[in-house]
Amino acid sequence: MKKSILFSTIFFLTVSTLIFSCKKNIDKINIIVTNNIEVFAGQTETILILLQPDVINDGEVGELTILEGGNTLFTEAVNSKNTKTISFEYTAPETANDGDEITLTIEVTEKNTGDVTTETITATITKSNAVISIDTYPDASQIQYAEPGDYLYWYIYLYTDNNEISNIGEFKIKEGDTVLYSSDFSNNSNSTEYIDFDYTVPNDAQGGEQIIFTLEATDAYSGNVTTETLTIEIEASPTLIESTFSLEYSSTTLTNTMMLVCDPSGISVAGGSSTEGDLAFVWNNIYGYSIVSPDAYWIAELYSYNGITYTTSDKKNTKIQQYTGSYSWSDLNATRIEDLYIYSSTITGGGNGVQGVNTGNILAFETEDGRKGVFLVTSNNKVTKLMSAEVKYQASSN
Repeated sequence: MKKSILFSTIFFLTVSTLIFSCKKNIDKINIIVTNNIEVFAGQTETILILLQPDVINDGEVGELTILEGGNTLFTEAVNSKNTKTISFEYTAPETANDGDEITLTIEVTEKNTGDVTTETITATITKSNAVISIDTYPDASQIQYAEPGDYLYWYIYLYTDNNEISNIGEFKIKEGDTVLYSSDFSNNSNSTEYIDFDYTVPNDAQGGEQIIFTLEATDAYSGNVTTETLTIEIEASPTLIESTFSLEYSSTTLTNTMMLVCDPSGISVAGGSSTEGDLAFVWNNIYGYSIVSPDAYWIAELYSYNGITYTTSDKKNTKIQQYTGSYSWSDLNATRIEDLYIYSSTITGGGNGVQGVNTGNILAFETEDGRKGVFLVTSNNKVTKLMSAEVKYQASSN
């Protein structure tokens, strides 16, 4: 009878020991993370979370959840018996203020036991002092002088702040309150951005007027705005004198030249011996009418045939060429005449000019004192030797 009781006792202890040893004693998941971080409002920060299961007791990481207040920001079923590193990108609210503290809660479940381990991260909002740098070519400090209708061009470069966490955000070009250009570069995360900016000066712009553009570059992190200005100053074009006239060569005279005097006060026609002439109109049986510089040696040569001396040394030197530009006569205004580059065409016999002009020809000229003009042949009758024309020229040199 005693043997039976002893056996029963031993059996009970043995079974109890087996039952007890079947229950695992698994510890919670070990979470390793940086508990305190500093971020800028709107900045995205990568957070690395190291999860270590209880390997001694064959533990296993289950589900990971990251919360901000009651909002779930991130969840992942890790399901691993090995140590895992989870990467999580957190973007601080753009409306956050300097000094705000945001608490992120990490919850990890032990897959076998259901136990939950928690850890917190405190994200402190800090203010960046970053500013965006603006460079331009031509340099913004240089006033660009232009005339109505001119086309201007700038290269604009934006650079992040090397001394702060910085990101190029919104960029604007404004004329007064009018936004001419706007772009947001904050998603590019480039350290440099490049912008082309071109502008055509209005045709009604007045001499002495200034057109000012404001460049505004915002740092996406700090919100700091950098400004720069581009300035155009309109140059006043010289007053343009416009006139019509006609010339008729008389065969009763031995001289074959008449002068057009482009005086600042108005136009006049003078005889071939005038020292005030700016354009010489020469009749010749070979060419008909030619328009040449008054000091052209060819005129002296023609005079010598009739035994007349023509002195070139006291006559003016005028650059004359055939106009080859794309503008029509009516489109050649004060600005476009000022922009003309005029060279001298060499004529047979010596001197500057164009021999044998025809109806519809436009000639461009520049007087000895630097005044530019254009000349349109409206008729040229080689039988009657009558030529009529229109002329536009500057009253003064620029």
